Amino acid sequence: MKTAIFAMSLLSLSCASCATTPRWNTDDPEGIRYLDTIAGGLRCKWSVRVVDENGAPMTNFPVRMWFERLSTFPQKANGKTDENGIFTAEGRTEDRVIISSDDTDSYRSHFEYKFFNYKDFSNIDGDRWLPWNPTNTIVVRPKRNPVKMVDPFLTFIPLWTPPHIPLDVSLGFDCVRCDYLPPYGNGQTADFSVTISHSENGTNTLRFAAVDDGGGFIVKPVRFADTCLFVTEYEAPETGYAPEFVLSEPCVTLKKFGARDIPYHEWCSTNNPEYVIFRSRVAKDAAGTITNATHGLFFADTIGAGRSFRSIMWRGDENGQRTNGWLDLEYRFNPDPTSRSLEWDSYEWYSGTGCRF
Repeated sequence: MKTAIFAMSLLSLSCASCATTPRWNTDDPEGIRYLDTIAGGLRCKWSVRVVDENGAPMTNFPVRMWFERLSTFPQKANGKTDENGIFTAEGRTEDRVIISSDDTDSYRSHFEYKFFNYKDFSNIDGDRWLPWNPTNTIVVRPKRNPVKMVDPFLTFIPLWTPPHIPLDVSLGFDCVRCDYLPPYGNGQTADFSVTISHSENGTNTLRFAAVDDGGGFIVKPVRFADTCLFVTEYEAPETGYAPEFVLSEPCVTLKKFGARDIPYHEWCSTNNPEYVIFRSRVAKDAAGTITNATHGLFFADTIGAGRSFRSIMWRGDENGQRTNGWLDLEYRFNPDPTSRSLEWDSYEWYSGTGCRF
């Protein structure tokens, strides 16, 4: 986005009535030559191969391409894949090509490639961009059973002001109400407990623990994250849950925020391409067999593509000693105890939760 804004500022055209106004918003001769070269868009040809989860080509599958223009609206190309699952289109772009699946019965798959690189002519061949007509593959996953889920982000929780909680104390967390249990929140039923700790070597530790017999956590690798927006299993497993999940990562010190009553502030970041399925609110019959349970997921990654812990922050006294912190957690929770679906219907979410976080 910053690059696009920079490029758009460079591509500011002059007033037609003012001969002294420069054509581009730069005095750099090499920059002017580059912008003159790409003005109006260079030719771009691109192919996409659409496959299912097993790698089989998807024929007659709808695809959209956008050829981005910095000075006007993008060119669009809509079409369907051939018998080999391939769709090819050509257009003019000053910036990038964007490819997206276009089927309402499947989860959206997306790919983009950026050409614009200010003053770099290495990917320009006459009036066209290089590479010329490469083929990239996107994986399409069909929708099976999307359900309404509790989503702290879309239920408008003030994520930027979560409550401060003490370190090294196990706190119950209610996923329906998006809040800790008293005295640190207004939650009613704990789905798991959370403990935040900090060691003197600069490592923060998050410990999630089950609160029900039969509850727990399963760590899974994300799937098809390069192109597909749906990257998890369709359903939570029936077995294989561990009683706790622990994540330890180093922190990065930011700065003091004394004026905002946050004199010491840190942000933990992880880069972990995994997600965690959890089971809670477990009910069993007289024989000890699980009859009902709720399920949800969160991602063990604080810097990846919006599917994550958003941040782990700390607050301290004027001497920089940590006294308490907060966890800013983005998760999905299916409140239906008869369903193990992990498919989130992004157009519907479970309302009336009283989410506060």
